Amino acid sequence: MNPKRICLITNYNQYESKRVFTAELAKALDECGIATLILDWAKSKSTFFKQIQDFKPDLLLSFNSFQPLSNGEYIWDILKIPTLFVIVDPVIYYANIPPSPYLYLSCVDRNDAQMLADNGYTNVFFWPHATSTKPLTYEERIYDVVLTGSCYDYESLKESAPPQLLPILDAATELVLGPNCISIAQAIHSTWHLANLPQQEIDFKQLFYLIDYYTRGLDRINLVKSLKDCKVHIFGELGQDHPSAKKSWDYYLGNLPNITLHPALNFSDALKIQRQAKICLNSMPFFKNGSHERILTSLEAGALPLTSDSIWTHEQFSHLNDILIYTPNSYSHLNELIQNLLSNPQQLQTLISNGRQKVISHHTWISRARGLCPLDPCQRAKPFGNRFPPSGQ
Repeated sequence: MNPKRICLITNYNQYESKRVFTAELAKALDECGIATLILDWAKSKSTFFKQIQDFKPDLLLSFNSFQPLSNGEYIWDILKIPTLFVIVDPVIYYANIPPSPYLYLSCVDRNDAQMLADNGYTNVFFWPHATSTKPLTYEERIYDVVLTGSCYDYESLKESAPPQLLPILDAATELVLGPNCISIAQAIHSTWHLANLPQQEIDFKQLFYLIDYYTRGLDRINLVKSLKDCKVHIFGELGQDHPSAKKSWDYYLGNLPNITLHPALNFSDALKIQRQAKICLNSMPFFKNGSHERILTSLEAGALPLTSDSIWTHEQFSHLNDILIYTPNSYSHLNELIQNLLSNPQQLQTLISNGRQKVISHHTWISRARGLCPLDPCQRAKPFGNRFPPSGQ
């Protein structure tokens, strides 16, 4: 398949990141000579199918999750149009979508892509996050360290967990927030027997969610607490993905004098904050062999990311050369590391410049658009390989 006309479908998501992704990818596809149409489900429900049929796309594409229609069918099977679902979250949360010859799936983590392939999905490939680019103009860097994102109330989540899952939660957390980039799925495989239950009696998706959101919350709090001598500005709200969530940033960090809490921002405004920051924090223990947009957007904005590790990140960037990478649960050196860089602006700027050049060369929406088309069986034959030059090339 070599699509010439792509219809991009978008909808609301928290912080509106996926609407931004859609708009930026559409611009890149246009620059590649591909005709595009963006349809926003919330704004075009009544004419949605007619607009698609009038446009006559070769491919439908969406970053937002798909729901079946009232008859249980999905849009790609109804319209008989190949559809690319670009998954930018852990893939387990979309496991209810059945395979189809019309459905293509891309993942931002190679472990997730492999998981799909192992479970009968054939049109699967690895397609990392990307960023738009624009020239850097002078803006005062008024924030030393910034974190934009939700607070996950890990204490309340653990209190609400089924008691028989707690031994798995504790053991898996130690693996996920540890060295060797062990994924949540790998940690569950290594620890599920601790529940002393038959495997068929364990809800894998429930267990994955529990470990995912517990480790997200714990790592973010411990990361920020470790930067005790740095002025950290947090823009975010309580993540309300689970009914147990009660305690937000103020509960966990509000008494720390070096922390300033701000209201949550939509994605576009968060990008503006990155252009006023020196260092941006990125905790992503849910992706151990993949990307995250904060790594790319912060470097593009002229700020240095401090990110939790992943195999992909180590391949694409180099710690202390163009990025800062930490292993969760290994925080003791980070305060001094950040303080030293903040007191040496020239060294900090060198790292940022090195990383920004890599992003502009390899991780823009134009780069991703060129990698997407043509989307043919030859590309899909090796869906989990690294399509991008390793660090330093």
